[in-house]
Amino acid sequence: MASRRLGGKGQRRTPRSLGLAVAPNPGMGETVYMASRFISVDELTAEERVELIGRLWDSLDPATAAPMTDALAAELDRREAEADGDPAAGQPWPQIKTELLDKLR
Repeated sequence: MASRRLGGKGQRRTPRSLGLAVAPNPGMGETVYMASRFISVDELTAEERVELIGRLWDSLDPATAAPMTDALAAELDRREAEADGDPAAGQPWPQIKTELLDKLR
């Protein structure tokens, strides 16, 4: 397969040099697969899974992943007012996170 010009500085890189999985394709040169990394979720620790979920969530466009409807805005306003009305209620986030991670282990 011919190398492609990738990157901003005119560097010529082949799919192999980028770490992509490449397989022979008779008569066509090579076939490039999307990526060579395979993540086996079953082999991740609970903490690694939580981190992966967070990274995936952060990669989404908020406007399309969780569109703000009038009903959602009203519910968020209600919850904010409730939390502001009694700041001592509930638990701090670090405590909640620790408890959740402990349950996953």
